[in-house]
Amino acid sequence: MFATKTRKAVLAAIIIVLLAISIGLIVYFTTRDRNDSDPSAVVYTDMLLPTWVTPTNYLLHVNTYLNNFTFTGAVVITVNITQKKDFVVLHGENLNITSIFLAPTTAADAATYPTSSQVPAGAHEPLRVTYNANNTYYVIQFKELPELLEKGSLFNIYLQYNANLTDGLKGYYRSKYYDPGEKYLALTKMEPTYARLAFPCFDEPAMKAIWTIWCDIDSAYTAISNMPEQARNASAPGRTLVMFQSTPKMSSYLVAFVVSQLTYSEHLIAATGRNIEIRVWSSNALASAREYPLDIAVNATKFYTQYFGIEYALPKLDLVGVADFASGAMENWGCITFREVLLFYNETTANVNDKQSVAEVVSHEIAHQWFGNLVTMKWWNDLWLNEGFATFMAYQAMASICPEFNTPSDFLIDIKSSGLQMDSSSSTHPISNNYVTVVDIIASFDSITYNKGASVLGMLNAMLNNGTTNQFKLGIQSYLKKFSYGNAQTSDLWDALTAATGGTVNVSNIMSAWVNKPGLPMVSVSRNGDTLTLAQSRYINDINAKPNDTTVWQVPITIQTNCTTSASNNDDILFSQTSTTINVPNCVFTMLNADSTGFYRTHYDDALFKQIGNELANVNTVISSQAAIAFLDDTFSFVQSGQVQPSSALEMIRFLNITNQINDNQIYVWRAAMSGTSYIGQRMSDQMCYPQYSAYIQSLATTLVNNVNNIYTTNISNTYQQQLIAKYAISIGNSAGVSNVTQHLHNVWVQNMNTPQFIDVNVRRTVYQSIVSNGDYQEYNWVLGRYLNTATSINERADALSALGFPKESYLIQQSLNLMGNGTIRIQDQKTLTSSLAANQEALDRTWEYVQEHWDIFPSRFQPELLMTLANNYDSPIAYKQFKQFMSDKTYLPQTSVDYVLETIQNNINWKTINTGPLCDYLFGLSNNQSLSKQY
Repeated sequence: MFATKTRKAVLAAIIIVLLAISIGLIVYFTTRDRNDSDPSAVVYTDMLLPTWVTPTNYLLHVNTYLNNFTFTGAVVITVNITQKKDFVVLHGENLNITSIFLAPTTAADAATYPTSSQVPAGAHEPLRVTYNANNTYYVIQFKELPELLEKGSLFNIYLQYNANLTDGLKGYYRSKYYDPGEKYLALTKMEPTYARLAFPCFDEPAMKAIWTIWCDIDSAYTAISNMPEQARNASAPGRTLVMFQSTPKMSSYLVAFVVSQLTYSEHLIAATGRNIEIRVWSSNALASAREYPLDIAVNATKFYTQYFGIEYALPKLDLVGVADFASGAMENWGCITFREVLLFYNETTANVNDKQSVAEVVSHEIAHQWFGNLVTMKWWNDLWLNEGFATFMAYQAMASICPEFNTPSDFLIDIKSSGLQMDSSSSTHPISNNYVTVVDIIASFDSITYNKGASVLGMLNAMLNNGTTNQFKLGIQSYLKKFSYGNAQTSDLWDALTAATGGTVNVSNIMSAWVNKPGLPMVSVSRNGDTLTLAQSRYINDINAKPNDTTVWQVPITIQTNCTTSASNNDDILFSQTSTTINVPNCVFTMLNADSTGFYRTHYDDALFKQIGNELANVNTVISSQAAIAFLDDTFSFVQSGQVQPSSALEMIRFLNITNQINDNQIYVWRAAMSGTSYIGQRMSDQMCYPQYSAYIQSLATTLVNNVNNIYTTNISNTYQQQLIAKYAISIGNSAGVSNVTQHLHNVWVQNMNTPQFIDVNVRRTVYQSIVSNGDYQEYNWVLGRYLNTATSINERADALSALGFPKESYLIQQSLNLMGNGTIRIQDQKTLTSSLAANQEALDRTWEYVQEHWDIFPSRFQPELLMTLANNYDSPIAYKQFKQFMSDKTYLPQTSVDYVLETIQNNINWKTINTGPLCDYLFGLSNNQSLSKQY
């Protein structure tokens, strides 16, 4: 940093005087956010960097010292200056910059760049450097710059700096792991605005440049970066300088380098005139878990090459798993970094969900190599072009390369449902937003950007794919080719897709409201004879909501009936008015959005609702599992918003009780139904009728458990879907308190207390959670021991950590809370443990108190999500006041997060006030009449 103690400046002046050396020293390192009385001083305070200075090349030379957790660097930035100014502005944060120089260069010199980070003779020092702490950039003023600009616009800026390798999970930081002893590595995490923590730069996505990276490291370590290694030389005794090939033009947030002692497995993919080397890096302890992600990486790369019609751009692709990582993974071009548990998979230590998570995250990050890296959004307002597309494409890839998964159903439950839920809040934001501040940019990495973005792309894909010509795919290929190595915005994508239709579809017009407006539509449906009446309005899941929103979406309508022996569909309706009528024969049932691709909620009148419920109770129903999932998801959302009575929803799902053999499609319907009831259960937990509610849910879960073959033997010899069914059934049975299940889980623990490696990996998390929840200190300490045992698998550690949030005893709850503040768990794992504790009714209040008292131990980027997680579980006026008061002085919190927290609690209060009485009446009546009629 430029701040220097006053006594150091005075001492420097005395030394200069005493030595009588005139070296023209400029004390610009002391200026920081000050008002300079010199009229020539530059004041620049815009949020964004000036556009008249753009980088073309970087030479980044970083020296890493893992022995004392420091690094030093020298960076040479070639810039093009197009206006006659006397200053440049570039980013930097928590860096101690020790020198800055400017020297003119030529196009010819830039073409052979880079050659050295040495400052040439005659380079110019700044007249003044001012640091803007709010925007984390330096305003560097050069007296000679206007005169130099008379001769040319290209310059090299030379900067030297040093900093610490912290454990802050951003910029250039350190990570601790065990292999088998304690070791450290250093790695980067630059997105969205953290490159400035690793080196001075122009840290905006549109400021693309060619990067040449040199890493000076201890010779016992290996360095990897975005590009293949070009050369290496001894730089000092015991140290090596590793020089990498120059990158294509790319944004600063995609720069990556990792210094470690990891090892790798590799595979070569044949491309035009070359081979692409794909490597998966891990500690030696995880070497056996590298083959599956390597296989997924190879197949995903091949899939995207075919789908996009563009080969992977770089010579190699590294996938690096590390123990400490803030997000799930980061798509650095050619050097993707992952949290270990989301990269590595070994079927003997990880469960079927872990396998699917690895496939999804690897596929997601490799999709970014095209969407995000090859073509990058111009600014973070269009982050969805990166994240929404990568999420959508990951499921396209998995459907192709992982046929054992039920990808359509997984997308509905894990992606679309989450997007619908968040977008139903009045505090939601548009997919394409206008955020410019760092805190808002970080907060926009949310379910709207990822999941709603992916869902509306899935909807558009269905609209532009007629079964013979996929105009969506053709448009995507055109878009990527046109903007390769450059930046684009949402309108560019719409233009490419419109062109792919030959101009017959105005994609921008259709998608405008979906992307540029907050929220989603609810399509209300009523029937009068053969006439359906549709009406649309903005949907908000607040029981007292009165949305004042006149947005009209262009809604693709599909209709399924059973007038014939098979489903009949009408795929040609684009509903773009507030209301309309459609002629549809009056059949046994009528269902909209039957293909489940439309991103909207469908609200049926009472008669249509009952018809669908009765059809679902038909064992030979023609309603697909995806349509059933969407119907259930809508229904339980309407329970929250007051448009469906809770008793009606509970009555409707009694069809689950008549299910015979559970298959891989039906288990997803069960998941959707049981997930939907969780909101009701939370609100009813302190009501007199809660035992009746619990008994009702338990009766459903018992039916599920009784209809799953070999439920207690989910070993790896079974098929993937067989394991998945049993895993979910046991989890649902445990959550519902089915005695046979909880007893079985306890027996599994007793039998394997000394041989935990023999516990079935597919039930391990449920075993751990169940014994912690139903046990005491013996069970708790045993699970804690499994977490602390570094010899256990990364997946078992995750299972144990999640379970530690579910003790009932106060002193055990406090012990779990203490794990977050005493360094026992990694910073990245605070969210996991807090989420479990918040879901535990006995621990909720203690957790909220702990968060308030220990607020500063939680990284700032985790804090908004932490508050939202807690708020979901509260429904009292006292809690509302506490949260409001707590957040009132925290001006750095994103306003959308603050609004979401308060809105959520108030909605829960309102729901509870209105619904608990009538629902208790229903449940008391139900307990006296146990009829399970198929009709109602």
